[in-house]
Amino acid sequence: MREFLSRLVDWFRRDRLERELAEEMRFHRELAERDAVAQGVATDDAPSVARRRFGNPTAVAEEARDRWSLPRLDQLQQDVRYAIRGLRRAPGFTATAVITLALGIGANVAMFGVVDRLMFRPYAYLRDPGTVHRVYLRATYRGKEDWGYGGEFARYLDMRKFTTSFSHLAGFARQTLAVGTGDASRERRVATVSASFFEFFDGRPALGRYFVASEDATPRGAEVSVL
Repeated sequence: MREFLSRLVDWFRRDRLERELAEEMRFHRELAERDAVAQGVATDDAPSVARRRFGNPTAVAEEARDRWSLPRLDQLQQDVRYAIRGLRRAPGFTATAVITLALGIGANVAMFGVVDRLMFRPYAYLRDPGTVHRVYLRATYRGKEDWGYGGEFARYLDMRKFTTSFSHLAGFARQTLAVGTGDASRERRVATVSASFFEFFDGRPALGRYFVASEDATPRGAEVSVL
């Protein structure tokens, strides 16, 4: 990890390191030329002898860069620069690509927002959503199991009476009913719930009240609606 952080710091100051590397390589070539002249090599032939002794300067520079650079970041930077130059040469294609990406990203973000709100986020005003769970019963009909079976109201009463694993319990069933009078009626998604259902939420009614346990008595409770 320490080596990676050191390389990352060096990568951000690579321009200065490149200048220092070029200066150091120049110094070593000049030193090799002086050594060649001191050994009796002609002055005009000294640069050639120094290059042979020094080796391939490109290979030497690459080996030095490997000690302080991040090849993947270098490659990414080169790819980005190449892509930008290509986009500048073809502005029409660039505009088409940008618009296509913007539409695609926007559509995905909008769809994710809908899915997140409908499937992943808890219900509004739900109290302590981390401890709230929906219970499904398994029913077998003609040898086929159905895990989406909610159960009858009597099963809810049995669970409320005999189950001790839950700190709070409520029953509900959703259905589509006609709401309104005459031509003004419209189909609405409604739910039949027990009085304890509202205790799962912190929200209070803006007007009126919720119905209470005394109005939720069997076999028939009070005919109360909550909008």
